[in-house]
Amino acid sequence: MGRLLDNARAHMAENKDRDRTSSATHAPKIAEATSTLADLRHERRQWADVCQGLAEQLGWESVNLRPGVRVSPGPIGWMKFCASASLTHLRDQAYPSLMELLKQDRETKGRLEVDI
Repeated sequence: MGRLLDNARAHMAENKDRDRTSSATHAPKIAEATSTLADLRHERRQWADVCQGLAEQLGWESVNLRPGVRVSPGPIGWMKFCASASLTHLRDQAYPSLMELLKQDRETKGRLEVDI
């Protein structure tokens, strides 16, 4: 029984040391995290600029992003939305909604040209 207990203690000591070494060698790198955050902020800003440009092209129309969430019409509504929206909201909700409106707008203009 004594030998089994000694082996168990030795095993626990080895694993304990391994856990300490592992966490020390895999510590987060602050420079990489800061760089990644800067990249994400830059990407968010680019999506905001694209969404704002599309909204302007469409006459600052109001857009439904999902049930119960709507961007207010007009430049101020869009500026507020683009300034505060997350990357996910801009990329996955606002942009597809704006592109759908743009597609509908082009189809409508195409029909008008054919009718004339």
